[in-house]
Amino acid sequence: MISRFSCHNFRNIQADALEFEKINILIGPNNSGKSNFIKAITFFSEMLKNAGKGSLKSAFLDAVARNGWDHSLYKHAEENTPIDFAWDICLNGEPVRYKFSFVVGESPEKCNIWLEELNAVELKERYDKEFNYFRCHDSKFGQGFFSTAIKTGTRNRRLSFAVDSKETLIMQFKDILLKNQSIYGNELIRVNIAQLLYELQKYFEGFRRSQGRCKTALVLPFKTTGSLRRWAHTGCRDNIPALPPCRYPSDGPGPCPPCARAPDWGCAAPLPACRHP
Repeated sequence: MISRFSCHNFRNIQADALEFEKINILIGPNNSGKSNFIKAITFFSEMLKNAGKGSLKSAFLDAVARNGWDHSLYKHAEENTPIDFAWDICLNGEPVRYKFSFVVGESPEKCNIWLEELNAVELKERYDKEFNYFRCHDSKFGQGFFSTAIKTGTRNRRLSFAVDSKETLIMQFKDILLKNQSIYGNELIRVNIAQLLYELQKYFEGFRRSQGRCKTALVLPFKTTGSLRRWAHTGCRDNIPALPPCRYPSDGPGPCPPCARAPDWGCAAPLPACRHP
């Protein structure tokens, strides 16, 4: 699962190292940014989901287009301010941090990936920096580097390669291997880095599918005790103060029929019969 997420300058979202548990509930008033937060945390997974479906022949550019050329960047940010994402996840039992940053404009020509990299999260002894597996566009647009080691402490020679700044590395990796003999000839890159990229892609695709199965949960903004809890979970017809009664009261003796929708809350989950006829 995602253990930590950061986002800066995407619409109105500014989140720095937001930590997650197995179950997380997002609560906020209308127009506070809940939908924007979901768009932010699923930006990369939606990019992979819709790869090849747009008209721009780039999963990245199509993703920006879907979010709006003029609406992706935080409205108070200066022009050419990068939009930054970072996901802390676990690949093959190892915690890693995937970073994806880009700049946007009013046309595809002004949209470029600013930084794309994968790092090991845990620092090793005698090292003050995270171990980096690959990094793209850091020194200049269109250039990337692969590590020829897979962990800190082993001999590491960085191999450079050309990469398109208008597409994610995941979508370009096979072509990069075929076009660069030195990279293809390095087994660590051809096997280990390739496996990491494959696991990264499958992780985000799995995250997308899980999101698709999720249903909106009913969250009461106050403590529910006694009869109030019973009303909230059963659709009881009791006229509880401060909450409306069930819209579907029983016409005769016996329990209430389960409500098709919870009273005034819009929950579509099926409800059990009232326990207080």
